[in-house]
Amino acid sequence: YNISPFKSFSYHNETAAHRIRSLYRLIVGDAPPLVVTTISAVMQKIIPKTEIINYAELVMVGEDLDRERLVEKLISGGYERTAIVEEPGDFCIRGGIIDVFSPLYPDPVRIELFGDMVESLRIFSPVSQRTIKNVSEAVILPAREAILNAAQISPISNRIRAQASRLEIPVTQVRALIHRIKKAGVFSGIEGLIPLIYADPESFFNYVPENAFFIFMEPAELEKAADQTLRLATKSFEAAQKDGRLCVEPDRLFLSWPSIKEILRREKTLAVKKLHVSDDILSDGTSCESVHFSVKDNADITLDLKHRREKDLFTPLAEWINRHRLSGFKTFVVCRSRAQGRRLQSLMTPYGVSLRHVDRFSDVHRINGQAFICQGRISSGFVWPAESLAIITEDEIFGSKRRGKLRPETKAQAQFLAYEDLKKGDLVVHVDHGIGRYDGLVELTLNGSSNDFLLIVYKDEDKLYLPVDRMDMAQKYMGVDNIAPVLDKMGGKSWERVKERVKKSTEKIAGELLKLYAERKIRKGHAFTTLDSLKILRWGFLMKKPPISKRPSRMSSMI
Repeated sequence: YNISPFKSFSYHNETAAHRIRSLYRLIVGDAPPLVVTTISAVMQKIIPKTEIINYAELVMVGEDLDRERLVEKLISGGYERTAIVEEPGDFCIRGGIIDVFSPLYPDPVRIELFGDMVESLRIFSPVSQRTIKNVSEAVILPAREAILNAAQISPISNRIRAQASRLEIPVTQVRALIHRIKKAGVFSGIEGLIPLIYADPESFFNYVPENAFFIFMEPAELEKAADQTLRLATKSFEAAQKDGRLCVEPDRLFLSWPSIKEILRREKTLAVKKLHVSDDILSDGTSCESVHFSVKDNADITLDLKHRREKDLFTPLAEWINRHRLSGFKTFVVCRSRAQGRRLQSLMTPYGVSLRHVDRFSDVHRINGQAFICQGRISSGFVWPAESLAIITEDEIFGSKRRGKLRPETKAQAQFLAYEDLKKGDLVVHVDHGIGRYDGLVELTLNGSSNDFLLIVYKDEDKLYLPVDRMDMAQKYMGVDNIAPVLDKMGGKSWERVKERVKKSTEKIAGELLKLYAERKIRKGHAFTTLDSLKILRWGFLMKKPPISKRPSRMSSMI
């Protein structure tokens, strides 16, 4: 999370998509071998695992699909209906076509219906709207970590009323919030009310596989960070309570550090701590023992291989391997691929060097005096006499290769503001409040933590302090030259009217494009023969030939 759960803001759609995708992959067992997270993310309670499982919708080509039920489900899962699908959590409908940007995929899915049957499924680019590939099935996940099913609205409303009563929030405010949930569904900042949405929210540990291995980086620092997270949460809760905002007590929203330790007591864990190595006495008066590691690099063998002769290309390498093997070392040659490993095995055979292929170091843990080849990647090789270990890499043998940078695929994304592009007095456009004037960067301290805010001034000197981590909510104004726009009023209706006009115009253009493409699809083309093409070219040439004009008369020449 990059936003406190006690704020009335939701994190960005990309953040929500990454989190939902990670949780789903943990559920289905498609998770990567390494999951990295923070103590604050582990502490905060999240959507129950069964909710994601029950929501996941499998759409298959050739199967029937209830469009109305799908739309209802998308809205309950936090999706927003838009004219064009651009980012995760968007969906749009045009006739028999439904575009959905599910968090599970890096690009949106286009569902084409023939009646109630799914005729085709395509992954398409949100930038060009062109097909990337056809698929036979797709999984639609919730766009947010709060799913508001129609059947759950009543118990959610009861929990909200009970919490509002404890916090002494006015009944009118509670009624407005419940009405908003019933009409609009998921709203901004709903992730901070997870204990009210679900009677028994879960934590990250409910998603972790049974055979997981937990690694703690600096447990003392983690404990300190956990205590700080709870302290800040308590301050934010108290501030939200004073402001009369509906919120949930920190002990219902966060796990404590002792409870986390109790959960992990039954798991396989490893604590990693920094080793202070110094010959001097530390600041607290305790002495520290020096630790020396005698490790030699492969500079000599790399230099010998670089200046090798064509006749004895791998003699230096063969001598290096045999020398360490006879000295009782475990000698490894590390290659990036199995194909390169097999190539090296065949190249070293004429030199009398036999390299045995292994998959893991543990396979040869107690075998000394032999040479092995394995697949992997390390920055460089080394010789460690204390452990009788010698390693050389593919790059040190053949020389490093230049690898071209992969150009990332262009994706539709928000144009984030940059400090260097903004000057005091520049006009900016906020997605909710419209055109305002940038008035500099301001540092404010709220709830014990300091942060930078962009000060945006609107009509009648209304001021908006925009946190830097919400800069994607605003863009620099790009208008017509020499025309100064009028500043919008915060909370006014002018900006809403502008957005509504733009939305209608976009939908009109999308409808015209759909009509054009549909007409192109049903019309039959004509395949021209070579003779037809020559006739057309000749006709075009004759049309371009200037007509023969009569000699101009004296009157016309005078004119």
